[in-house]
Amino acid sequence: NYLKTRVQFGKPIGSFQALQVRCVELHLQKELAHGALHDAIRTLDDAKATADQLSMAASRAKSRCGDVAHQIGREAVKLHGAIGFTDEYDVGLYLRRAMTLNAWLGNPSAHRRRFSELLKTTGGLRHSDKDKESVPFSAVFMSDKNENVDWNSFSDKEFRAGIRAWFEQNFPEHLKGLPRRVTPEEMKPWFAKLAAKGWSAPAWPVKYGGMGLTPAKQIIYIEERERAGVPRTSEHGVAMLAPLLMQFGTEEQRQKYLPRILTNEDVWCQGYSEPNAGSDLASLQTEAVLDGDHYVINGSKIWTSGADLANKMFLLVRTSRGPKKQDGISFLLIDDMKTPGLTVRPLEMINGIPELCQEYFENVRVPKENIVGEVNKGWTIAKSLLGFERLNSGSPRRPQGPFKSLEKVARATGVWDDVEFQSKYVRAYLDLEDLNSLYQRFCDAIGKGEQLGPDVSQTKIWAGETMQRITELLMETAGAAGAVNESQAFGESMVQVVSPFYLLFPMMIASGSNDIQRNIIAKRVLNLP
Repeated sequence: NYLKTRVQFGKPIGSFQALQVRCVELHLQKELAHGALHDAIRTLDDAKATADQLSMAASRAKSRCGDVAHQIGREAVKLHGAIGFTDEYDVGLYLRRAMTLNAWLGNPSAHRRRFSELLKTTGGLRHSDKDKESVPFSAVFMSDKNENVDWNSFSDKEFRAGIRAWFEQNFPEHLKGLPRRVTPEEMKPWFAKLAAKGWSAPAWPVKYGGMGLTPAKQIIYIEERERAGVPRTSEHGVAMLAPLLMQFGTEEQRQKYLPRILTNEDVWCQGYSEPNAGSDLASLQTEAVLDGDHYVINGSKIWTSGADLANKMFLLVRTSRGPKKQDGISFLLIDDMKTPGLTVRPLEMINGIPELCQEYFENVRVPKENIVGEVNKGWTIAKSLLGFERLNSGSPRRPQGPFKSLEKVARATGVWDDVEFQSKYVRAYLDLEDLNSLYQRFCDAIGKGEQLGPDVSQTKIWAGETMQRITELLMETAGAAGAVNESQAFGESMVQVVSPFYLLFPMMIASGSNDIQRNIIAKRVLNLP
């Protein structure tokens, strides 16, 4: 409130981006503190919780809430300027209260040490792993045929246990944990199994051949797929284009494209970003001009995942120019990546793997019936993808892989009991716990049928930053092997040390960079000017 009303240099100081970024960080930390506290309360309410579990939950909450209270109190004093550190204004009282509560019953550092000792003796209590208990499930889960089952009729626990067992039994071991994007050809046998099972499209309505899962069960499906080590593949057709066709497409478009997406016969890529329109996507300039029965496309797209492996593309093009840059954008489908005038150039990443591509359009002709929705209304269609995409980017499963590797490397290199390592390890552990809580909050909202708001950007920010801390600690712990971009032996385990670090960069950039997400939170959640 002070930043919205205090005027300096002719404008509210809350409009200064440097102060907005600081406030967003405080807001994010406050939300993480809420999650730690709520998890502790749930543990206290659990009649089956052991004394050690209660102690760990309390120490986790005291550690996060204590640090955050002090951080917010300290920064609030500074953000108020001179009045903040006088006794004329109450903001100093909150800082003094935080300092007192931090000292009382153990400060945050003391509770992290306490948590570390409990972690060594208990093996941990990650909230998201509580579902590891054995749950009986119907035999229909293990069938390889499409049984036309109402999957929503099962409890969440039985559904989770059933799909976990099927994934673990059926996904090929040699494809797990690869340090690169797998190709459609490599995944072809797996896609065939999913299609035969009727599990290719968990979110699609049953009438289109999908599982028809509720949002809550979709999240369970995604979590268990990641847990089983199924690598990320191009899901642009199943998860992105298909829902848009169901909502905005014509019946002819649905009949033409959906069946081949379901069987993975078509591999789609997404043409959104351009050389001068990345996070500021509405600034795109690739143009489509109507010429008889075709649109003629000229321009360029970039940062396109898997365009060299795809046979089709959906893209945003400018079909007119209005007073707002969001106006005049249309959503268009290209049926063949070998259409004359379309050139694809793979871009090699810093890890030596060609992951992304740039495309050049020189008078590429596309039938006008390939417009999805209304002409010049494509921005509305594109926005509908972003909320779920940001939640997916904030999944805690991504940093969990390198975190599990971290313990293996630490034990193999003899630093597991080192005091400095344990201090960093416990901080990373608690960061991951708090990411789980934050992510679960938004998953619960989806499960209740709520729409994701701009605050979902928090998950993407914290997931990327947690991934960075964990992967850098993994490389540091590996010592001289911490710069080798290949699988390496640590004890009896083969570990990818460097490749997870490279993955954090697309995590922080995709779906709008983390800095852009901070701007969104500042404007649309904190309502700063």
